[in-house]
Amino acid sequence: MVETNRVKLTKEQYFWHYAIIPFFVFITLLNLYSVFQIEITHTYTGVRSTKEHLLVGLPWLIPAALFGYIQYRRLRFKKFKVILTSEEFKKAVEDAGNEMNWNFIRFNSKYVIAKTKFNWYS
Repeated sequence: MVETNRVKLTKEQYFWHYAIIPFFVFITLLNLYSVFQIEITHTYTGVRSTKEHLLVGLPWLIPAALFGYIQYRRLRFKKFKVILTSEEFKKAVEDAGNEMNWNFIRFNSKYVIAKTKFNWYS
């Protein structure tokens, strides 16, 4: 098995994790469709020019790329290597978990698996 150091998501979780990105891309695609109508098919009946459509549509790719990068980075595991006794480890994890609002899925003396709630700043 290849170790990727990333959280593995189900299809539904994957969809919701990256759901904001298609919104930004959709805005660009709508403007590119108008550019296609203007330049290729000559069937555009609106008042905006190709340049205006590109100036409005293409900048939306920047937040799409930014959100994609941020969401991709959020899936990384966080590993901490420390030398502690079992009791010290449990105490440290409980303190950290309470401070960071973790929901513990698995918690024993060797490792911890925890989820965090939604947070705009994490």
